[in-house]
Amino acid sequence: MNLVLLVEGAETEPRVYEAWLRHRLPALRREPNVADLTSDGYVLVSGKGYPSCYRRIAGLLRDIDEHPGLVQEFWICIDSDEDTYEARYAEVDRAVQEELRGTRMAKTNPSLTIRIIVQHCCIETWFLGHDGFLRAGPQSRQLVDFKRFYDVSADDLEQIPAYPGYVSPPRRPLPLHFSAPSVPFARPPHPVEAAPPQW
Repeated sequence: MNLVLLVEGAETEPRVYEAWLRHRLPALRREPNVADLTSDGYVLVSGKGYPSCYRRIAGLLRDIDEHPGLVQEFWICIDSDEDTYEARYAEVDRAVQEELRGTRMAKTNPSLTIRIIVQHCCIETWFLGHDGFLRAGPQSRQLVDFKRFYDVSADDLEQIPAYPGYVSPPRRPLPLHFSAPSVPFARPPHPVEAAPPQW
C-alpha cells in the first residue's frame, strides 16, 4: 500500500503521524515525493498551517493523478479549531471535490481512497485524552477552573464546548498544564512525548 498524508501543522503533526505510522504500519517506509513511491511507502507533507494547507491539496492530487494506480490512500489531517467537526470536514471535502474536478482521477486512480481526518479541535486535544498526560490534581487555580468546566479525564475530549472568554477551548489549558510542576515540557508539546506506541 502507498499512502500520501497531508497534515496541517509543520511541527507536531509530522512527527506524531510519522511515529504512529512506524508503530501501526511498520512495513511502510517514508519517501520524499509521490514519484519516489514503489510499494509499501508513504509521503508525508506539512500544510504549514491553516489555511495554507488547502493550497497543497491541489498539488498532491496532481502528483497522484500523474502516477496512475501508485497511491491507494490520501489522508488529509486537519484541526477543526473553532469550527465544528462537521463544518471543517465539509470545508475540506468541498476543497477536495473542487480540485478533483480538474483531474482524470476517476479513470487513472479509481481505487484511490481519500480520508479526511479532523482533529477536533486540535491534535493537542487528542493528547489530553491520555491518562499519563494529565496531572490528577491540577495546582493552578485556572487549571482547576478548566477542569471543573470540562473534565477531559472523564468526558469525551472531542466534545469540549467553548470556554467563556476563550476562542479555542482546549488550547488554553495546554500551556497551563505543560507549565505545571512535574510536567516535562512546554507548549507546543514535544511531539516525541505523544508518540509512544501506547498512545
